[in-house]
This record gives sequence, structure tokens and C-alpha cells, in this order.
Amino acid sequence: EPNAAANEVIEGDGDMKVKKENLVIVYSDLDTVWLKDPFKYIQTELFGSNNKGGTQLKQQPNYDILAAVDDHNYNNVTDYYCTGYLAIAQTPASFAFLSQWEKGLQTNPQLNQPLFNSLLRSEEIPDIRHGGLGESEFPPGRLYFDEWEKLGGASNKLMKKKTMVVHNNYIIGHDAKKRKISGAWFVDEKITQMRDELIYC
Repeated sequence: EPNAAANEVIEGDGDMKVKKENLVIVYSDLDTVWLKDPFKYIQTELFGSNNKGGTQLKQQPNYDILAAVDDHNYNNVTDYYCTGYLAIAQTPASFAFLSQWEKGLQTNPQLNQPLFNSLLRSEEIPDIRHGGLGESEFPPGRLYFDEWEKLGGASNKLMKKKTMVVHNNYIIGHDAKKRKISGAWFVDEKITQMRDELIYC
């Protein structure tokens, strides 16, 4: 929930030995499958490819919020975002957005994703800088489990070669989701290390 993300940044953790303004939040639904390390990609998208050793902290991020793209033409919205995978930089604009999103959800708690998309494009927070995560790297389930599968053979493998995190939002029902992603997870020490570098640097 957006208020949980906001509280994590604003309140912080008393055991953290870092300044709260250095944090980047990566929010992920539970029905995502992480196939590759996504943190270096996110770091590059937010701060550029030439940042090493924490130098990204000396400059403003390129975006306040990055989100997975669910569709390219939904309700007349180009790049309709999915709230199942978000990267949020700690900026005044992202704080303002999370606050407004939370306020809206208190009235309409079931309109999570529509409210997210409409608020990003409203005049309430005109300075918010948002962008989509790469579709090949962060595909929705519709592409990964259906459209790319229909391509078959080498084409299917080529499309999935870049995939880092796939959202299992195309499958309906807990048991069906579980069967679809069973055995698909891959986590190693490098991913844990990259996560720590992104969050704690």
C-alpha cells in the first residue's frame, strides 16, 4: 500500500546506519517472479549509467517514480502503469504523490491502479516525473505467459531473454498463480548484494 511505502521512507528504521534521504524504495507485489537481478537496471534508470560508488546520491534522480507498464493504450492512456512493481526515489514530489494516493484510497480502496495512473497525470502534482520500466525487462503476465508464448520457439526465447521480473497478474486465482510460477524463482548472493548497494549506498 502507498502509505506503507511512505511510512518506510518517512519514519525509517532506527537500526539503519544511513541517512533516510539516501533511500530508494522498490515495491513489488507477491505474485512477481524475479528471474534476474533488477537493481542495477533500476539504479541506472534513476541515476544514469556513469554513477559508481554511490555518486548518484550527489545528484537528483531522473525520475520520482518508475513503474511497470501494463498496457500501451488502456482507457486512452499511453503507458498505463501497473502498481505491482514500483521504484520510488525519495523526493518532495514522490512524497506529495504518495500522500495524495493514500488520501484517495481511503475513499476508494479498490481503485488502487486507476487512481495511481490518473493522479500521476493530474494537475495536483504537476512536477512529478514518472516513467515506465522496460517492457522486456519487466513484462506483464499478459505478454510473458500468453502473447510471447504464442510466438513460440526462438522468438519466444528472444523476447524473454531480457526479462528480470515478470508480474503474474495475467493468471487469476491464488492456486493458479502458484502453479504457474512454481519453481521459477532464482535468487543468489549477487542479487542480495546489489539490493543492499542500492538501498544502503
